[in-house]
Amino acid sequence: MDVDPQIVEFQDTGFLVTYDAVPRKVYEEKYLPQKTPIVIDCGAYEIRAGYASDPQPRLRFRSLVSRNRTKDGKGFCTLVGNKIPYAEAYRLKPRSPFDRNVICHFESMEHILDHVFDGLGINGSSAVDHPIILTEAVCNPNYSRAKMSQLLFECYHVPYISYGIGELFSYWYHHRTETKSSLDLTDGLIISSSHEVSLIIPILDGKPDFMSTACIPVGGLQSHRFLFDSLLLKYPQHARHLSLNRCHELANRFAALAPGDFLDELKIMQKFYGNEEKTGRTPQYSPIMIQLPFTEYKPKEETEEEKKKRLKRRKEHAERLRTLAAKRRESKLTERQQTLEGYDQLASQYSSSAISETEFLQQLKQGGFEDQDDFEKHHKLLRKKVEGTLARMQGEDATKEPQEEDDKNNGQRSEKERFPLLFVDPSTLTEDQKKEKRKQLLLKSAEAGRARRRREKEQAQQALEMREKQEQTNYEKNPQDYISGLHLKRQRLIEAREKRKSSERRKNLASKRRALRAVMGQNPSEKGEDDFGANEEDWQLYKKMAQSRGEIMGDDSASEEEKEELQWLEKLLQKYDPDTMKKELEENYPQAHDFQIELFVERVKLPEILYQPSIIGLEVTGLAEALEGVFRTLGAAKRDRASKNIVVVGGNSMYPNFCKRLLYHVRSICPTGLPVKVTHARSPVLGSWLGARDFVNLLGEDFKVKACITRKDYEEKGRQWFREHTFSNIYYPTPKK
Repeated sequence: MDVDPQIVEFQDTGFLVTYDAVPRKVYEEKYLPQKTPIVIDCGAYEIRAGYASDPQPRLRFRSLVSRNRTKDGKGFCTLVGNKIPYAEAYRLKPRSPFDRNVICHFESMEHILDHVFDGLGINGSSAVDHPIILTEAVCNPNYSRAKMSQLLFECYHVPYISYGIGELFSYWYHHRTETKSSLDLTDGLIISSSHEVSLIIPILDGKPDFMSTACIPVGGLQSHRFLFDSLLLKYPQHARHLSLNRCHELANRFAALAPGDFLDELKIMQKFYGNEEKTGRTPQYSPIMIQLPFTEYKPKEETEEEKKKRLKRRKEHAERLRTLAAKRRESKLTERQQTLEGYDQLASQYSSSAISETEFLQQLKQGGFEDQDDFEKHHKLLRKKVEGTLARMQGEDATKEPQEEDDKNNGQRSEKERFPLLFVDPSTLTEDQKKEKRKQLLLKSAEAGRARRRREKEQAQQALEMREKQEQTNYEKNPQDYISGLHLKRQRLIEAREKRKSSERRKNLASKRRALRAVMGQNPSEKGEDDFGANEEDWQLYKKMAQSRGEIMGDDSASEEEKEELQWLEKLLQKYDPDTMKKELEENYPQAHDFQIELFVERVKLPEILYQPSIIGLEVTGLAEALEGVFRTLGAAKRDRASKNIVVVGGNSMYPNFCKRLLYHVRSICPTGLPVKVTHARSPVLGSWLGARDFVNLLGEDFKVKACITRKDYEEKGRQWFREHTFSNIYYPTPKK
């Protein structure tokens, strides 16, 4: 069965953003006079906020805060939510106020609340004169709630605060059409899967059973990180194109739960992808190819005129570099010559007794010399450098084209005429003549070297012309066979080189140890005197170890010969078969398929982490086992009541087949014939905010009395205290030490 993957691209639309800010004038006319309550759904993934009279939350943004220096480095700027361009960028250092689903960092939470109140039009007021209802985690710690109350009462001067559980609001909103004016909760079971945790909350007799509630520390964030790490491991060359934002997009667009057994689905996908025998079933989800950003490279063909211009520019550039190098050498030579003249003058004055020994040594000390021997040593070394530089400069001048004519003229003169001092008895030469003789000796050596290199170049050129002529003759006899033979030789040469390289790299640690023992002449069990290095052969060990690592590929000369032969064959193919070589070269250019990543098994493996946290190394129970434990705690009678009304909420529950998979496990746990119903909430994502809004509107004026605490309650009954209601946690005072 052929696999035909679907090719898609990243949309890069970012996270869903709703920021319908309220103008100050509208706020003063519409919301301030009525003191309309504010509803804030505090989620670990995003914050949802708005007035209780709004049909939808006006503000939706990520629960992230980034505080960074300004561009001038003199101050700080704070970015909140989706104003952070790349939420996972290290340099921005975004921080969430949440640890799992509990608010712990209240400095970041203060920035988030500032962002909320600015968006609701309260930015010009001295206090937030509106009742506020906030959602919190199930069994939220008293410390976290106390810090939140302190922040709202003491910083924002809020008159009333109410706390509720988002999952209960969403569950109640789902049944809102059935119980239009009732605040009672229907018996059932809440399955919530959010950004960082997943919860199972039984609802019995109109109240949540917190003692039977189960919490799993797995949510959407863990799945996205798993996908990110998997793709980095699978495609390390595309690391710069991958991010948590894009993995979040891939999860939302293509991930899906296996409707039944996960392993069975994997087996079907394996056979489908491996082109094995048909099993009568095909996987529900085919491979997806993600096309990464890619710019096709099309080499521009040079015309003869453009080629001449390029070569001309290269020559001009090389000439400029040579001129600059010559100027630097001349400047350095002038400096050294001036220093040498000073040394000569000082030595001459001392030798002629123009200065005393004390003055001479004092000048040496001022010049940085230790004593007279040190001065003479540096004096001779500097003279040698100056003379060597002069000789090299004369040799380089002789290599230029005008000097080549002089060399031809010099060839007509004998060596005795050109270098007379080389044929004179050294004992009869003066000091100046000896210096000139050394210069003539260097010039003669340079001339001989140039002549030798010229002969070698001419011989190589003649050999190359003869070989090209022979190849041209062979080509003219049978062009097709000749070109085929060149391709065959080139292919065999490439295969031989690759085979040798791979065989050298396959040497493992055991072969290195055997080489070490063989060189040292010891068995592993023998312990004698360490005489390694006494013999010259011992040091060949390092060459063998380098060969095993692939650093030295056998015989260097053979490798160089193969390289030259390969270059010769490619040159001939460029001449006689340019179309094929051009096509082969274009195939080596980056193509679109080189910038693709594949999603296949990851599509079902990603959400499977919720049922098998061991996939990412977490030693915690999965959703199915946790659900079985909750049913066991409830007992048969309560289990039967709860299983008839299972409602799924949370943004991480939006994967396809989520309810089917959950129903599959519930039926396997419950007795046969027991009625089981699993449904998605009417609004799995916004249900908590909508339920809190309806709760406030349904109570009306009684909301402040039945569900809120005041500043007076906060001061008299303690920071941790809150007023219980149908959708809140149960208050347990913190034990005193």
